[in-house]
Amino acid sequence: MSKLDAVNRCLQAIGEDPVMSLTSGLDDAENAEDFLEATSRQVQESGWYCNTEPDVVLQPGPDGTISLPFNALKVTPSGFHKFRKLRNQSGKLYDVKANSNVFSGPVTCTLVFELDFEDLDFALQDYISAVAAQTYQSSVMGST
Repeated sequence: MSKLDAVNRCLQAIGEDPVMSLTSGLDDAENAEDFLEATSRQVQESGWYCNTEPDVVLQPGPDGTISLPFNALKVTPSGFHKFRKLRNQSGKLYDVKANSNVFSGPVTCTLVFELDFEDLDFALQDYISAVAAQTYQSSVMGST
């Protein structure tokens, strides 16, 4: 399923005609795309088999900080580090208990990534587009 197909599904939910391009300039299409992107991020944050990488070893840089990938939605300590309280703070790994973003060695984590809509499995694309269409329809028309 393409992103255009998903946007058209949202438009169909409010009784609008499909668009031929994501750059159509129509307000409804732009709003539908915004709903789709927000829904995609929200659904992907839960972590699915296609956007989750377990036991990733993160290495500190020369300054001791660990930079996280720009598309990391969630970081969860795993392996030997599973009981540490770690989180993403401004794109860097942060140890809540130590109140520091400086690490003396590698840290093992499970990472959940935000993928482009087209890079998701069809089943997840279908689910995201259905949720986005329902949310968009409810928002625009005020009806469930």
